[in-house]
Amino acid sequence: SGLPNIQKKALEYFNVCYPMFLKEQQKIAAVLTAADNEIETLKQTLCRLKTEKQALMQQLLTGKMRVRVKAI
Repeated sequence: SGLPNIQKKALEYFNVCYPMFLKEQQKIAAVLTAADNEIETLKQTLCRLKTEKQALMQQLLTGKMRVRVKAI
């Protein structure tokens, strides 16, 4: 089909390095877990802000809220 794919033979010689000590692995896992938690928190914040923006835009479009610009 002309589409690139991965063959088992190509993976046989692929070296994977990983920490030998359990404590080091646990520390890496803790950092990655903290990063995942931060990403999830930021996603939730973004979703909340998008919802708030949508509500504010709706109020502006319906005329329930007006934008006041200060004179310079």
